[in-house]
This record gives sequence, structure tokens and C-alpha cells, in this order.
Amino acid sequence: MLTGLLAASGISAGTVLIPAQEAQAATPGAGLYDGAGVGIGALVHSDGTIVYCLEMGKIVPEGNDAPLVPVSGVDGYSFQGWFNGYLGLSGASGSVGALSAADTSALKYILGNWGTTSNNIQAAAVQLAVWDLRSASGDAGYNATINQIKQALASKGQQGVVDQAASMIAQGRAHAAAPDAGNGGPVTQPGAPVIRATGAYRGTATTQAGSTYLTVDNAKLIAQPGVEVSADGKRATITDGAAHTIAWEGVPPEGYEFGRYYRVTFNGRFEYTVSKEGELVVSDLGGLNQKIGIGRPSTTETRSGEFEAQYVDPDTIWAPTLTSMTVTKKVKKGQKYSDVLTFAADPSIGSGIWRYQVIGGKSSYAPIKAKGTAYGPFLQDPADNPSGIVPKNAPIAATAEVTTSTEEGPNKDYAIDSNEVAQETGYVTWVWEIDARDQLPSIIAPKPVNGKTASSLPENYHFTDGYGVATESQWVPTELVFKSELSASEITVGDDYTDDLEVKLAGGGGWLQTDGKRTPATVRGTVYASDTKPKQQQTAPKGAEVLQTTKLVTDTPGQKLTSDVLSLPIDTKANYITVQWCVFDEDQSEASKGKFEETCDDYGVPSETAKVIRPEVTTQAQETGAVKGDINDVATITGGLPSASKWDLAVDFTAFLKPEAGQPKYDENWKPILDEAGKPVLWTEAEVSDPKAVCDAQPVGRTDKVAVTKLGDVKSPSIRAETEGTVYWVEQLTATPEGGGDETVMHTGECGLPNETTEIVPPKVTTQAIEKGAVRGNIHDVAKVEGPLSERPEVKYEVDFTLYLKPEAGQPKYDENWNPIVDKAGNPVLWTEAEVKNPDAVCDAQPVAHTKPVAVKGAGKVKSPAVIANSAGTTYWVEDLKVIDGDEPPESVHRGMCGLPNETTVVEEPTVHTESAGTVSVGEEMFDTAIVDGPLSDRPKVEYKVTFKAYERVEGEQMVCSADTELADFEDATGVQVTGAGSYESKKVITREEHVGLGGYVETLVRIEDGEETVVHVGKCGEESENFEITPKSVLALTGGMGMAGVAAAGTLLLVGGAALAIYQLRRRKAAAALQGGDAALNG
Repeated sequence: MLTGLLAASGISAGTVLIPAQEAQAATPGAGLYDGAGVGIGALVHSDGTIVYCLEMGKIVPEGNDAPLVPVSGVDGYSFQGWFNGYLGLSGASGSVGALSAADTSALKYILGNWGTTSNNIQAAAVQLAVWDLRSASGDAGYNATINQIKQALASKGQQGVVDQAASMIAQGRAHAAAPDAGNGGPVTQPGAPVIRATGAYRGTATTQAGSTYLTVDNAKLIAQPGVEVSADGKRATITDGAAHTIAWEGVPPEGYEFGRYYRVTFNGRFEYTVSKEGELVVSDLGGLNQKIGIGRPSTTETRSGEFEAQYVDPDTIWAPTLTSMTVTKKVKKGQKYSDVLTFAADPSIGSGIWRYQVIGGKSSYAPIKAKGTAYGPFLQDPADNPSGIVPKNAPIAATAEVTTSTEEGPNKDYAIDSNEVAQETGYVTWVWEIDARDQLPSIIAPKPVNGKTASSLPENYHFTDGYGVATESQWVPTELVFKSELSASEITVGDDYTDDLEVKLAGGGGWLQTDGKRTPATVRGTVYASDTKPKQQQTAPKGAEVLQTTKLVTDTPGQKLTSDVLSLPIDTKANYITVQWCVFDEDQSEASKGKFEETCDDYGVPSETAKVIRPEVTTQAQETGAVKGDINDVATITGGLPSASKWDLAVDFTAFLKPEAGQPKYDENWKPILDEAGKPVLWTEAEVSDPKAVCDAQPVGRTDKVAVTKLGDVKSPSIRAETEGTVYWVEQLTATPEGGGDETVMHTGECGLPNETTEIVPPKVTTQAIEKGAVRGNIHDVAKVEGPLSERPEVKYEVDFTLYLKPEAGQPKYDENWNPIVDKAGNPVLWTEAEVKNPDAVCDAQPVAHTKPVAVKGAGKVKSPAVIANSAGTTYWVEDLKVIDGDEPPESVHRGMCGLPNETTVVEEPTVHTESAGTVSVGEEMFDTAIVDGPLSDRPKVEYKVTFKAYERVEGEQMVCSADTELADFEDATGVQVTGAGSYESKKVITREEHVGLGGYVETLVRIEDGEETVVHVGKCGEESENFEITPKSVLALTGGMGMAGVAAAGTLLLVGGAALAIYQLRRRKAAAALQGGDAALNG
């Protein structure tokens, strides 16, 4: 019994203060215990029921347990000296009051739902929840004990037991507060649903809680929260068990035809629950024994059944009406009248809903027939005097009837056409009727339903929309024709003109009226522009240009009218205009819209066509221009000019410089455009890849406007050309209204035309230097200047010339003054082979002269200043033409090329070759002839002479020219003055016997300048042409008897003797020369 007590009381074996008792029936069940059975959890009653201690700290009953009997509550108690080693209790004491009714209900719930368990944790949590539930009425000691138990469990890692106990208490008290929550239904049987019809085709079914579903015939149920409805709307399932008011829509069946009534029937089922409250059973032996007990859970019973069928018969009485509107107001002759009807149920009669029935799930609407009559035609609109009844004897223009569709009923507009066609001008008005007598038997005499039979239409029903309804008018419009004529057959742009118009009725028809008067018609005159003379045709060509419009208003047939004054636009490009008169509905006043047939006279009528005269512009720019010179364009104006009283005409000219890749970009003042660094911005290849695209990309000048007051030529103001290039002129003719206003561009030229192109080119310079010159003579160049030169007063030109001496290997180098360059030793510096290897590269490497500038007054030849040639060689001239712009430094506009043949002057010394007198006999003259060729200096201070010397010669040996061999008698030291090319003879010497022998001349050409002689040429010693021979005189003929042999012998002797004599004489001459220190003379 001790073990059970310890378990039930939670007292450990080592801490029991109560004397030991005999064994008892209650034993420990599931829970948290130590090895001795001390802890917290369930007990097992002697009858096997799992129970729990209801009074913490009291003794568990001993002996057989008392039976478990139901109790209505739990009384209060107190305890003291409670020990429980497992829970850490040592002498705990406290007291607690009786359980409240609510907590008693909660205790039943806790024990009934969680008490019967074999789970140790759950059993411990239930026991803690039973004790803790009573804390609300416990004193401080009781609550302190509860807190100590919770702390002990937490310290043993059983915080889950504490949390479960708290959750059980919370749920138990929640149940006590709402004991029926979640039991799923009412405790009494629900009543049948209440059915109401709220209209002909709608209503409600109100159900009580516990209704499970409804079914319906001839209606569809509408879903709502807690109510699910089948796809066909015939069954509603109530999912939340609550009361609902469920809406329904009537579905009249086919069998009812279109009678007044139909029946909607409801069936359904209900379900409710009968519940029995749970109970607390306690074993109580009394005295000091503790009460132990368990809760028994509540029980429920579900009951169900079907409702008695419920029904309602909705009343569908209704009245069909219609409204109509003639969408097409205007009807042409020969066309049918028309109307558009909209049907509806009159909302003020009966259901206000068009009667329908459902066939195969689709609505089938009652077909209603309506009849219409179009009264007229009238010249005055009947809508101006509406009436509920049709006037007596009103003419009928047309009739029509229509029956609504069963598929769409009133849910569509019905467009109808009359049976008859319109025949004459005038208004008609439609009147529509719906009469019960015209309807089908299924509508006015349907089959009986449930003993009820009645038409769904009111008895003897009749409807009409009235006569003269504003929306029910149609009319055949008035037809007009025109006759017109322009005021002139030729009109200059900018000038005024008018058009005369006469309006008549077509075919004598009527003229519609408004407010008792003829309706005014607005007639539009459209002025069309045309490039060619228009051809007369019914309509204007597609896309024809509209130039102007004018309007006239008339209400009188046959009236002649004149249009407003029109001005032909100054900027029109047309060559002809033609006027077409029309009546368009869009031009009419609100009262006149649609009242006139839209019509036009012909396009291109001759009397309505005029030729357009305008100024025509052709141009011719000057072909070439000079840099820094003026350029001009000339515009020739032909054709016609607009009135000077209305327009001021002027022409201006713009010059565009053709962009070139790599060339600077220029602004509108022909000034280069610079980048941030101050360098010119250049055109790129990509920018100028399409020349046409950039033709007008670079305007460099625009002139002031020049007034145009008459036909003829207009010369542009000058534009100064700042650079070379191609200039494209574009002229523009403008017109400004007299007195001021916006400027109109009448003509703009095309960029890039050949006749509008001016080439700005530098002057063309050709040159011709003298071909040859003499050393120390004057040489010069001649420049021929052609091409454009600026004629502006501030612009001048000059040309200078630079002379270059061709370098030759081994020849001296010269400075710019044609003086030889010498090294430090005073020796001339010579050109090397390597330096002159490429002649073109050193063409301008040796300038030897630069002339002063020579003014250029205009096109023509300019001779350079003379240059004195200081040495022989090949010289190259390079001319440089420069322009001087005001105070600006000279700027080169043309520089020649070095090395051109026409700019080459070869400087040479004169050449000399000589011829001696040859062979002469003693007594004849011996002399030498010098033949001078080549240039001689033309300077007056420069003279030339040739001198001669002779030297002896030995046959078969090279002649030696020295003082020892000189023949003084033949020397000409004074020489002969040379004045030009030609032959010059030395002094002539009469030969003597001592001269017999062989010899040769050597000539010397000398240039004399300021008394200083310079040897120009020395002949070659031993030159063959300079050899001479002097022979003895001929021997007299022998007489006597000497034969030929004798003669021959004598001749031989003579020759030998002569030779011996010559040798002898020569030796004597040498000896004499040696003695006298002079030339030897030949002696006899």
C-alpha cells in the first residue's frame, strides 16, 4: 500500500513522515517515477480504471478502493507536511477552495480526453493539469507548491510536461466556456425551407441550421459562402450546417408555352445532433483519504430526414414595348426607307421582364410582332409638329413589319427595310405598333398549367410610339446642279480672282424646308492644282492637290452668286488651277445636314480652268574666279511677276564650297573652323563619301537680297572668294507681302548644277627661261601669268624667281650669291658622287640667285630681273607667284617645279676651234683662223679676244708647245677682239726661206671684265687642224739637153739639199734664240 501511496501522493520513500500503512488497492500507472515508485502520474483503481489524485498532498486510500461514482463538483481541502523526493518537496502545505462549475467542466474535459493513457509524459502532464487547474482558488502555499513542482520537472528536462499541462488547462477551459462548439449541428430538428418569389423569375429559399441540401425544379440555385451549387444549378449542398437564405432564378419550362404562371418546386434533406454531457466519477473512502477519479467524455447522436416539398407559382405578366431610331436619315431616290428597332419589356407593367422559357438549357424568348408605317413625303419635317395620333389623310410612303427572334428576343437591335422605295424629295416619319391581336396563340392563349391559364400579356394590349417622333424621321434630300465660270483664264501667282456660280434644282425637284422656309444650302468651291491642263471628268483625280476652298450659301434656285475674292497662293507649284463646286454634308449647318444630296459638277470644266503664270528663274554663274577675288551669279527672271502693289520680290544667292577630304571646314563667312587647340577642323573621307549629300553642307557666303521689279537679269552682289575650290551657287527667289508679313520662298535653285558652278583656281603660270647663257653674262626667265586674278583694289600680285645650279660631282659648291664655298684652307668645297647620286633630290639643293619681286599688273608675260652667271653649268629656274592682301604678308599662290626643261638655262663658255692656213710656200701668207661658237656675255663691261701662238713640229713626233719650240714670228699676242660667234684670223705673216719647215698654232680665248683678263679657252697643243707646213719656193725648170734621168737626179738633189737646208736653218735659229734670249728667226 505504501508504494501506491507514494505514487499517488508523490512522496519519496526517504521523506515519508506518515506512519506506514497496510497495502492498498490503488497502484501506480503511467507517469514519471523513480526506482521506488515515487514521482508524478496516473493510478490504477482496483477495478482497473486509470484514475488521478484530485487532492494534491493528501493520503491515497488504503484497502479496497471505493467505487467510482458520478459527482457534480469537487470540494475544497488543505494539506501539510507533504514530502516528495522526486519533485523536490519537503513538508509542503497549503489549502484550496472548491472547484467552480466552469473548472469542474474543464476537469471533466481534461480527464475525459487525455486521462486514459499509457504514455508516461502525457500521464504526468494530466496529473499536473488536475492539480494546477485548482490553483485559481488555492492559497499561497498551494500555488508555491505548484510552482516548485514545475521547476523540478523543468530541471529534470521535462519542461514538455509543464507545457502540455498548460495546453490541456487552456483547452479544457475553452470547452467549458463553449461546451457545444464543434459538435457539428443543432440539437433540434430543422423546419422546412421557406420559399418566396421576389419577382417573375427570381426568389429565395430560407433554410434553418441543419439543412444539408436542396433540389429545385424550374429554377437555378445561386451559390454563396457555405453553399455549393451543382453545375446545372439544380442542387445546393450546405457545407457549413448554418442557416442560409439562398437566391434562385426561375427557369420556365417549354411545356408552359408563354403563359402567365409556372411552378418552382423545392425538395431537401436535414440533419441534427443529440448530445450527452460528459461526467466526473470519483472514488472517495472519506476521512484522511484522498479522492481519486477520472472523467468520462460526452456522447452525441446524429439524426436526419427529408423536408416536405415546397413550391411557388411566379407571376410573369409583362408588356412589350419598342423604341426606334432611323440610323440612316438620308435616303436616295430608288432606295428603301429603313429603321432600327429596340424592343424591351415595360418596367412599369407586371414583371418588367420579357417572357421566356428554357429549352435545352437555352432561353427561348416570346416572339413579338410589330408593324410600322412611314408617312410622307412632306417638305416640312413632321418632327417639327409631333402628335400622338396620325393626321387625317396623311400620305403613306412605305410600310414594314418585324417579329422578334426567339433566340435573342429583346437583346438585339432589329434593322428593317421598307417594302417600298423612295420616289421623291421629302420627309417621312415612322409610326410603330404592337397589338395583342397580332401575336401567337402561345402568348395570348397558352395551355393551362396546374389548373391556371392566362395570357402573359395584359388584356387587349396595344402599344404605339406616336407620330412625328424626333428619332423617326427620314428624308430624300434636295438635289442641286451648278453652272460656274472663273474671272480669268490666266492668273499670276499672288494675284486675285473670283468665280461666278448659278445654283438650280435638279429635274425640278422640291427644296426641303426648315421652320417654314427653304433650308439654306452651303456650296463648296474647291480649287485644285495641276501640273498639266486638267481633263474634264466626273471626279478629281486621286491625290489631286487642293489649293484653296471657298463657300457660298443659297436658298434660292436660279440665284447667281460670286465667290469671295481669292488670291492664288504665291508659292503654288501648279501650272493650272481648276474649280469644282460641290454640296457636302459636312459643310452644312446643323439644320441643313443631310438635307441635300451630295453632288459635284465636273472636274476640269474649261470655264473653270486657268493657266498659272509665275516668275521663272534660270541662272549662270561665272565659270572661274580668283582666290581673294569677287565672284558673282546672274539670275534671269522670265514668266510673270505678281502685282507689285501686293508683293515685294527679291532674290538672294548663297555660295557653297564643295567639301574635300583633308581640307579645312569653313564657316558662313569663309573663315576656317578651328578646334580647341586652334587648329583647323578638316573634312574626313567618310564625311564626303557622298558628294551630293554634302553639296550644301558648307555655306561660305550669302548675299543681300536684290529687289526684283521687272523681268530680266539680276546680278548678285559680289562674294569674295577666300580659298581655292569648287563653289556651288544656289539662288532663292522670295516674296513678301507689301507692308510686311511672312516671307514666302517662290523658288530655290538646286545645288551642284554645272551652270551654277564657279571654280576658284589659282592663276595659271607658264614659264620659259632662255635656253643658254654665257658665263658672266645675263640670264633671265619669263613667266606668263594666265587665269583669274583678283580685281579687288586691296589685292595685288608679284612674282619672284629663284635660280638653282645643278650640282655636279667634282664641281665647286656655290652659295646663294653664286660665289664658291671654300673650306678653312680657302679651297673650294666640291660636290661628291654620293651627294649627286640622285639628281632630282638635289635639284633645288644649290640656290645661286633670288630675284627681287616683279609686280604683276594683270595677265601677260613677266620678265625676271637679270642674273649674272658666275660659272658654267645647268641652271633651273623656279618662279613664285604671290598675292598680297592689303597689309597681309605676301602669300604664295603658285610656285614652279624645279628641273623643268622649259625652266632650264645652260650656262656655257664660248667654244673655239681653229684651222691654220695649212701648207704654203715661201713667200705666201701664214695665219690661223679661230672659229668662235656658243654664248658670249651680253654685258657691256665684258669683252673677248683671241690670241695665237705657233710652235715648231717634227714629223712623226708629238708636237711640244713650250718656249723652246715657239715660233715667235707667227705669234699674235695682241689678238683679235671677239664680238660674237664667227671666224677670227690671226695676223698674217709673209713666209720666208727661214720659215720653211713644220709647225702648229695654239689659240687662246680671253674674257676681259673691268680690265681683268680671264682665260676662257686654250687650244690643244698639236691639234691636227692647227698644223701647217712652209715649203721652199718652187725650183726653176732646167734647160739644155738634160734628159729625164738628169731631171730626176736634179730633183733628188734638190730635195735632199732642201731638207738639209731646212735642218740647218732650224738649228741656226735655235742657236740664235739661245744667244739672244728671244725667238729665232729664219735666215737666208
